[in-house]
Parts: sequence; C-alpha cells; structure tokens
Amino acid sequence: PDVIFSEWFSEWLNEEYKYDYYADSVFAEGGREPYTWTIIAGKIPQGLDLEFDSYYNCARLSGWPSNDSSYKDNEFILKIVDTDGRSVMKKFSINVPDGLPGGSKNVKAPYTLPVISGNFAEATEGKSYSSIVTATKGTAPYTWSVTNAVIPEGLTLSFSDSKTGTGSGTTGKYARLTGTPKIGGEYASFMLKVTDAKGNTNARQFTIKLVQKPTVSGNLENSTVKSTYNGSVRVDGGTAPYTWTLSKGSLPEGLTFTATGDKAEIAGKPSKAGTFNFTVKVTDKNNIAATKAFTVKVTQTTLALTVPATIIRGKSYTWTPKATGGTSAYKWTISKGKLPDGLSINSSTGKITGKPTKAGTFNFTVKVTDKNNVAATKAFTVKVTQTTLTLTVPATIIRGKSYTWTPKVTGGTSAYKWTISKGKLPDGLSINASTGKITGKPTKAGTFNFTVKVTDKNNVAATKAFTVKVTQTTLTLTVPTTIVRGKSYTWTPKVTGGTSAYTWTISKGKLPDGLSINSSTGKITGKSTKAGTFNFTVKVTDKNNVAATKAFTVKVTQTTISATIPATIKRGASYTWTLKASGGTSAYTWTISKGSLPTGMKINASTGKITGKPTKTGSFSFTVKAKDKNGIAGTKAFTVKVTESASTTAQAVKPKTTTQFETDTSINGLKSSIPVTLQTEELTSIQGNGTINLVATLNVSSDDVVEAYEGKDSDLVKVKAGKVLTFIVGDWGVDVSLITVYVDDKAVESVKVEDSSFTLPAEIVHGDFKVCVKAVSGSIELESEEVYIISE
Repeated sequence: PDVIFSEWFSEWLNEEYKYDYYADSVFAEGGREPYTWTIIAGKIPQGLDLEFDSYYNCARLSGWPSNDSSYKDNEFILKIVDTDGRSVMKKFSINVPDGLPGGSKNVKAPYTLPVISGNFAEATEGKSYSSIVTATKGTAPYTWSVTNAVIPEGLTLSFSDSKTGTGSGTTGKYARLTGTPKIGGEYASFMLKVTDAKGNTNARQFTIKLVQKPTVSGNLENSTVKSTYNGSVRVDGGTAPYTWTLSKGSLPEGLTFTATGDKAEIAGKPSKAGTFNFTVKVTDKNNIAATKAFTVKVTQTTLALTVPATIIRGKSYTWTPKATGGTSAYKWTISKGKLPDGLSINSSTGKITGKPTKAGTFNFTVKVTDKNNVAATKAFTVKVTQTTLTLTVPATIIRGKSYTWTPKVTGGTSAYKWTISKGKLPDGLSINASTGKITGKPTKAGTFNFTVKVTDKNNVAATKAFTVKVTQTTLTLTVPTTIVRGKSYTWTPKVTGGTSAYTWTISKGKLPDGLSINSSTGKITGKSTKAGTFNFTVKVTDKNNVAATKAFTVKVTQTTISATIPATIKRGASYTWTLKASGGTSAYTWTISKGSLPTGMKINASTGKITGKPTKTGSFSFTVKAKDKNGIAGTKAFTVKVTESASTTAQAVKPKTTTQFETDTSINGLKSSIPVTLQTEELTSIQGNGTINLVATLNVSSDDVVEAYEGKDSDLVKVKAGKVLTFIVGDWGVDVSLITVYVDDKAVESVKVEDSSFTLPAEIVHGDFKVCVKAVSGSIELESEEVYIISE
C-alpha cells in the first residue's frame, strides 16, 4: 500500500498562534516500516524545530514562532520513503501573524522549552537492558520526574549527565532505563517530564514493548522397541527466527530430530530398549536460549507372572500372566522344563490352569513372544505338597486345668482320621478321631511325649511329635532382706500352677515380731516391734492339697546415728557439726542424753546440727541421742578437746614509723637509686571476742617514685605512670595462707605473692588506684592497710 499521512492531522499547520508555544505532529501509516523522512522543499517557520520520531512514525513540530519575510508563506514539503522504496510527499503551510512580542519582526521567542529526544528500545524478559532518551533545548541543568508510571519490573530509571552513568538523583541530561526485565509478553507505559533551569517544562509519554523470553514446552511419551513413534516440542516467547539443537544427551536409537520454525518433531522407530535422557535447546534472534530436559523410556516385551512356590496336590489353580513392553498379539510356551502334572498353559492367553495330580518339585520356564518376535522368559520352581498337620500344643500346662488343642490339616483330601501313633497323652486328656481336637484336664504332673498322626482320604499321612510338661502349685513372693523397726509393711504373694482356693501358713521358723500372715490371701502385714534376724518359711496348699514353700531371712534394723566430730578444736573458732540418722522413721528428735557439749556450743533438736564457738578450754564427753517418729532411739558418744588458739597470746602494739622523702632537685626531682619504704603498724592488740586485726608491712621499691609520705587517712605514693612497681609484704605475725593481692578492691589473679613480695605490671600502673593484701589465718581473714598510688 502507498504511504499516506494520517488525515487526523492533515490540516494542523493552517492554524494561527499568537504569543504562545506551538507543538503538533503528523503521522505516517501504511507501507512497510521503517520510514525515512526528509524536507525536499521550503523551510519551516523561524523559531520552530522539526523532529522525526521513527518509534512513533511521526514528524513533531514545536517551538516559539517568529514572523520573518524570508520564510515566504512558511511553506515546506515533507517526503517519506518506506523500506521497500515506495514514497509519498505532502505540502504544508503555516501562517505566522504579525504582532509577536515586541511588536516587530524577527523577535526571538520569549523562551525555549526543553525537548525530550529519542525513544526507549524494546526489552526482552531475562536479558540485560539499557536505553536512554536525551533532554535538549531549554537551559541545562534538567530536572526529571515520572508520572503515570508503570516501569517494567526489574528495570530502574535513573538520570545523569553521562550516557553510561546511572545517577542517584533526578538531575541530568540523560534519562537511562537499565536492568533485566522480569516479565515479558506485555507493554509498559509511563510519562517523563523534564524541567530546565528556567522552570520551562515539557513531557512525553513512552510505551515499551516487553518481549517474553523463549520457553520450551511439550511432553514426550515412552515407547516400545520397533514401534512407530511421533512426538513434538515447541517454543513460546522470544523473537523468531529460532535455532534448535540437542544440547545434551541423545535420542533413542532409531529416532530423528527435525525442527521447523517454532516446532521440533521427534519421530521414527526405536531399535533399542533403555532410558534416554536428552536436553532440547532453542535460541531466538536475540541470542536468548531456553532448554528443557526430557526422558524417553523405550521398553520391550516383559513377562509378569506370579506362581506360588508351594501348591497342594488335587487343588484347582489358575495363574494369570501379563506381558508389557511388547506389541500384541503374544504367543505363550513352556520353553524349558515341565509344569506340574495336571497343569497346562494356554498358548494365546498364557494362563496356567489345572489340578496337580502328583507331589514333587517342578522346574519350568514360561516364554512369551510378541508380534515383532521380541521374547521374554521367566523361570519358576513349584513344590507340590500333600497332607500337612498344623497343631500348637504348649510345652508346659497346669495340672487340673481344662485344655482344648485344635489341629489343622492342609495339603490332603478330607475326610481325615486322627490317632496318637506314638507315646501317650498326659493323664486326663484324649484325642477326637474325627476332628483331631485334644481335650481334658491333666490329673498328674510329669513330662509326656506323644505323636499326633492324621491320615487323609487317599491314605496320605502326616505326623507331629510333642513333649508336654504338666506342672502344679508354684509360689512367688518378694520379701526385703532388711526392714525398719516400727514401719508398716505389706508383702503380697502370688501362686501359679495350682487350683484355688489356697491355704497359707508359716511352716517353719517365725515372722518378725508384729507381723502376721493371712491364711486366705497369703498377705504378710504389720509393724515390726523388735530388731533382730528372723528366719521363716511360707507354705501354700491348693484345693488339691498340692503344696509349695519358700524360705526367707529378714533383718529388722532401727535408728543409727552417723557424724564426724574432730577430736580437737580451737577456742573462739566457729564450728558446725552435722549429724545424720538412718534406719528409723523420720522425723527425728535430737538431744544430749549424757554429758555436755563444749561451753558455747548447742544442738538443734530438729536438725541435729551442733553449732557455736567454744569459749572454754578442756575435755568434753557427751552422748547424742536421736529418737524417730516411732519412738525408736539411737545413740552415739563423742569426746572433744578444746585448746587455746595459736594467736591468743597478747602482743604489744609496735609503734608506727613513717619515712618521708623530700624532692631532690639536683636529679630532676627524683631519688633514682634510693628505695622508698612505707611501714605501717604490724600487729594490733587482741580483741575481746578473740578475733585478730592484723595489718601487713608494704615496702614499695621503685626508681621512678616521685615522693612518698603518710597521708591523713592512708599511705600515699606518687610514681611515674606505666612503670613496674615491686611491693614487699611485711611480717603478718602469724601463720597465713591464701594470700591475695587486690587492686581497687578487685582480686588480681595474675599477681601472686612469692617470697613475701609481688610486682604490679606496667599496664596496671596508670591513673589513681589503691593496693592491699588479704590473707587467711585459720578461720580468720586478715587484711593489710591500703596504700594509694598516684601515677602521673
């Protein structure tokens, strides 16, 4: 068809615009895209720009017109040529009137609007995308905004003064759309608005085509050897033309792969059985590929048949085979061995039917051949059996109890005859010759061996041997070997193997005092009233006067006290001795039944704990008594010697001495080789409560001591920061252990006192802090005076 201009805008230039911005477009349609636009004669009005847009197939005229006599009648001719060379021309004219701003000719437009040039290219799903449009005209810089936005998912719109940049703001010469579209097969539309530095604004609507990425679809069925096969797959989405390949694996032997356009055919006759995995790949015009993996299983004739390993002579059977993977019709034969006598195979259906007439083991192979002469075989072994006896008889039964044992016979032909062919049944039991049931009540204990025999109608016999033990009364009873005097007990017996009712007695010895046995139930109950060891025998006699006995030995215990109390203790020290009672029934009451505790100590009547501080020296003998809930008591005697503490001798208070050093300005204010010594009082007097307050001597030695003196409340040493300080601990006056160094009231585990001295590492000597030493003497904690360190 000819290329024509859209009649919608055929007269658009015959309008007059005064003092206003002008913009309008004409469109081309028909022919075959793309089009080429040219002005072959005349000129457009001064101040206007003509832009050709190949994406929308239009010519866009815009700007601020001015009247200029050099543009006679403002006429021009547009020509467009389609891709096949066909063309069309059209003449346009526009009247630009007098009276533009300023009232004179050739006056420039009051301002120039920015223009958005270019178009966004189409995008393909899953393919990296980048396209730009440009802001021209107007005055830079340009500011962009988006309205009516439906930007494709996966794409991002950014603005920058660089064609390849992706700015983070809204300013720049270029608007760039980048990313990877996530959706295809639709269109996305949005409007871009640009504003120049003078506030002039222009906008354009954009529509982007989203091409769907290619996908391979289709299902391929399984096949059989030598069968005709036809399958196909197709591609959806993407852009034609397409290129098809098998990217992985291979087709079943005998099949071919043929692709035309958006479809690929797989056809032929498979010549070999097996499972074939292969991948079909299709690549579109834009080099976007899609793949899909397929599995085609080619089978051949397979025989499925279930034949029981054991069958019964004379019983009717039908075994139905099934052939798969081949092409019917099938032919069935016994290719090896023979069927059991009386059975046969149908050559058309494969069914094996009949009644076996002979017992024995039969080996045979079934063969099936399909239409294409492809065969499958399966081997079987069948055992034909005859009369078999099934009977369950317990190995142990109880004298006087009724029994019924029901036999079952298989593999023979009824009616059956039952006998005891060897040995004898337990006394009181008998066998039914017609049903085979063994019933009765055994009247005698013992072991019985017998064989049951069954003979069928055809005089085929089966036998089964048994051994049965007939038992009688048995007694089961659990009695603890040790019990507690005064505590309630119940021992429940159990009797098996006899016939109720039962009579219970103590046939030998005697129960612990306070316990008795119930002659009807056998329960032994009561509270033991006397400690000691008791031997007795329980006897049970059943209704048939059959008895069973069981002997026991029971030890009856009572309250016992356990505790550890030191033989020698120190006067003035705190003590706690924990007593424990066992063998009785809690709760216990504790007393001193004889003698007296060391002066200053007492016993808790509820817990039995002995606590306090002995205030008097000497030897103390006493007996502790614990009485349980039932009034049963236990006692234990102790002897404790109280001695004086090693530090209880009064000592004189040593005078306090203090050495004060002045600053020596001759050596930069330091005594570089003279150690600094602070000495506090070594030992205070003994307090009335027997505790000792003791302080140590701290000798500070350092070449970096600035000054040292005794302060108002404590000793003070000024040193240089970050120096190693060595302290010498003075005589404590008593034996001490667990000596710990504290800095600012916190134990420093890495600093240990060795040879009466310790060293603070340089990293600790910073700022102001205090140092003291704590030790333990016996049960008393000792603490030195604090020395304050100022590091500067």
